Amino acid sequence: MGEAINKSKINLSIPEIVKDGVNLIYNKDKAFNAFNDFFTGIRSKINLSINKTNKDFEDYLTDSPDTPLLDLGNIGPIHVNDVIKALPNKSSQDLDGISLKLIKAISTIIAVPLAHIFNLSFDQGIFPKSLKCSRTVPVFKSGNKRFCDNYRPISLVPTLSKILEKITAIKLFNHLDLNKLLYKHQYGFQKNKQTEHNLIHLLNFVSNGINNKKYCMGIFLDIKKAFDCVPHDILFKKLHYLGLRGTTLNWFKSYLSG
Repeated sequence: MGEAINKSKINLSIPEIVKDGVNLIYNKDKAFNAFNDFFTGIRSKINLSINKTNKDFEDYLTDSPDTPLLDLGNIGPIHVNDVIKALPNKSSQDLDGISLKLIKAISTIIAVPLAHIFNLSFDQGIFPKSLKCSRTVPVFKSGNKRFCDNYRPISLVPTLSKILEKITAIKLFNHLDLNKLLYKHQYGFQKNKQTEHNLIHLLNFVSNGINNKKYCMGIFLDIKKAFDCVPHDILFKKLHYLGLRGTTLNWFKSYLSG
């Protein structure tokens, strides 16, 4: 394929990794441990470098909204089958050798037992431990290939976990959307909204300012490892604020632990 489109082959090999000033050349075990230590420890390392503040995040929240509580409730096999069919037809395998392509081929057969398992998970507020083990692949971003900091960890989560996560995501989004809990200019990860819409909104804002002979200034923040550094205690309090309580909140706590 590379020859057909006149592109050279991409070299996916990692020549060597540097850890604590030592070159780990052709030692897969040590290189594996280096990546593992880096990816699992980066959150604590970055958080220690952040200056503490006396400001509480709750000071920025409005009065607690009169929001109905989210109940993850029950899900039927038809809904499970529909969610599976809507997932991408990927052949990449998880740790158990299961792919979405395989699951989609047998979805009508396994929809009933999966619905039963997922309902038990929702009822008990527990995310199955067996669905927490993933295969993580370091993907090079830019810079020097010898340093772990220049790689992005891509996790191949269990295929069955993807189905349960998707079902929960649909329930959560419907709750946030129905109760108008999302900021109107939040464009990422929303149906019928793209990040391009954010650029259009910004362009209109700046254009109107210039036309009205005003000065326009912008502050842009690029937060390193933002997703990894989200404090779970603050996240849980915000979820509670948005109507996720009791067993539902316990489910999310279970999902994010271990």
